[in-house]
Amino acid sequence: MKLRSYLIALVVVSVLPVVIFAGVMTYRAYQQQREILAHGMIERARAISAALDREFLISIQSLKVLAASTHLDKGQLAEFYGDMKGALAAYSRAWQNITLLDSSGQQLINLRRPFGSPLPRTGNPEAIEQVRQSKEAAIANLSPGPVTGAPGIVVHVPVLKDGQVKYFLNVVFYPAPLTDLLLQQKLPSGWIATIIDRNHFIVARTHDFEKFFGKPAPSTFAAQAEQYQEASWRGTTLDGSAVVSALYRSDFTGWTVGVAIPLSLLEAPVRRSLMILAGGGSLLFLTGIGLAFLFGSRISRPIAALAAAAAALGKGETPRFDASPIIEVNQAARAIEDAAASRARAEQDALKNYERFLTVARATNDAVWDWDLATNYVWWNEGVKAFFGYSIEEVEPDIAWRHQHIHPEDRDKVVSGVHALIGSGKHFWSDEYRYLCVDGSYAYVFDRGYVIRDERGAPVRMIGAMLDITERKRAENLLRSLNDELERNVAQRTQQLETTNKELESFSYSVSHDLRAPLRAIDGFSQALLEDYADILDEAGRKHLHRVREASQRMGELIDDLLNLSRVTRKELRLETVNLGEMAENIAAELQRSHPERQVAFASAEGLQANVDRGLMRVVLENLIGNAWKFSGKRADAKIEFGLVKDNGKSAYYLRDNGAGFDMAYANKLFGAFQRLHGQKEFSGTGIGLATVQRIIHRHGGSVWAEGKVGAGATFYFTLSD
Repeated sequence: MKLRSYLIALVVVSVLPVVIFAGVMTYRAYQQQREILAHGMIERARAISAALDREFLISIQSLKVLAASTHLDKGQLAEFYGDMKGALAAYSRAWQNITLLDSSGQQLINLRRPFGSPLPRTGNPEAIEQVRQSKEAAIANLSPGPVTGAPGIVVHVPVLKDGQVKYFLNVVFYPAPLTDLLLQQKLPSGWIATIIDRNHFIVARTHDFEKFFGKPAPSTFAAQAEQYQEASWRGTTLDGSAVVSALYRSDFTGWTVGVAIPLSLLEAPVRRSLMILAGGGSLLFLTGIGLAFLFGSRISRPIAALAAAAAALGKGETPRFDASPIIEVNQAARAIEDAAASRARAEQDALKNYERFLTVARATNDAVWDWDLATNYVWWNEGVKAFFGYSIEEVEPDIAWRHQHIHPEDRDKVVSGVHALIGSGKHFWSDEYRYLCVDGSYAYVFDRGYVIRDERGAPVRMIGAMLDITERKRAENLLRSLNDELERNVAQRTQQLETTNKELESFSYSVSHDLRAPLRAIDGFSQALLEDYADILDEAGRKHLHRVREASQRMGELIDDLLNLSRVTRKELRLETVNLGEMAENIAAELQRSHPERQVAFASAEGLQANVDRGLMRVVLENLIGNAWKFSGKRADAKIEFGLVKDNGKSAYYLRDNGAGFDMAYANKLFGAFQRLHGQKEFSGTGIGLATVQRIIHRHGGSVWAEGKVGAGATFYFTLSD
């Protein structure tokens, strides 16, 4: 594109934003004016709605006065007929007719018929039922009369006696007074006001009332009236005219007043402003374009001279310039001359650097390569012979030959990696792969390359070098083989340990079982000696017998715990849904009954159900709750809590107490067999219970751990498989 075209574009981008800004501001002013107008239209609709409410309230009060007639109270309907005719004459401007109905909705008096004439039931039973339920006056929707069939607006007033509805007194409105009410508002010329009932039928309108009376309101008007008490929007009238509308719906009647302004009337001022703006903008454009042509011709000639100089520079020639009246052109000319001199120096430096590269490449034993990306020509150094055994004559100077000698299993990875790097805009690439040697073997190489790009970032060439890492790969493979062998040995040793552990458990079970009989004898004989020979034993003898019995009982507890520990490993799991909270409460209650001298508060969360082996899970809870009970000591405020928490997104059950606690430095010893963190004299026990708990939890696919603080209680957590 010529300079003249750029100057024209400059005029456009200079003038166009101003014109657009003026247009935007004009439109924003129009939008603000429209928002203000919409608010005013809503206020006008609210005022008309209030006037309509007053009109109906006057009629309701008048009907209530008529309903207070003594003739109606005494049931003298013939005399009340005259009262109704007098009321109709007094309000003949607005009222068409008055009717009296009994509590069932049957017409008793209709001033359109002589008194005593047979009359139908009410034509609006829904409104009558509403009034019966609320015992309040109501304005019905537009509906046909039961006698004439003509549509009318009816106000229903209940007549109460002893708190019950005895009669309904109704008045039928002329539609015309409602339209007069709209006209009295003196709306601006062109404005349209409409009143619709709750069913969205038109009951009054300032324009073409006879044409639209009793017809449904436009769908947008009806939808807005259904959803909002007050609103404004763009829509169309029944005759298809585009308008800006606003409405207000009365809380008293449920009827809606709408006000509309033709869109053409509202948008006329903004159209005039935009036309003036378009004319002024066009004049500015034409003036600017003329000036661009004038100055463009005076600037283009020295610019053309600069272009010719640049072309000469591209050919390697030294450009020559004539002085220009434009300072910037002279500066550009001097810059081109300096660039020509710099280019000459850069070409000399590049030649020297390439010569250095060739010298280094020839001196090294590593395989150095230089790949021209435009021609796919690949240059190799002499190191390719020492590296792969190929002579320079055997190496084909083409990238295809290089790729063909990569191991087939590595070829796609290497080629795709190189091309991905070239297309990514990055410079460095490296990879490890196998390369074919002249003797048919494959050597492991570490290949690293660098992409050279031009001033636009386009790839021009790629240079790199290969390092032999075959020995390192052999060492890695050997290390991997040794590691695999070690893993197999560890697995075999683990299997042997598991077998030995099962044999030890079986032995422990047998020995423990066989020890129970003599222990029972020792316990029984020591008890008999204490009971039968207490009188002839001295204090020392009785003391020694007590110690014998206590030792046998502790040994019995230890054997029972060992048997339990062995049993949980042997027992087949029988899973079922168990309420753990209920089970925990039962265990706590049993402990409380066994130790009535202590009071420990126990609380369990609800819904703690799990799919577990009932018997084994009872062993878990008995051990955990028993420990919490035991280590609570004689605290007056001892308490135990059982519940469920989330731990790393997984549910974990917990049992918390406020007893003796423990030092977290020894937490890893808690679940080992015969491990005790408290003295035997202070807290009795065998040290097997928590080891049993851990085995049961592990058999359920879960884990168990604990947290505590000395003197501040402990919390035991356990999880179960999903």
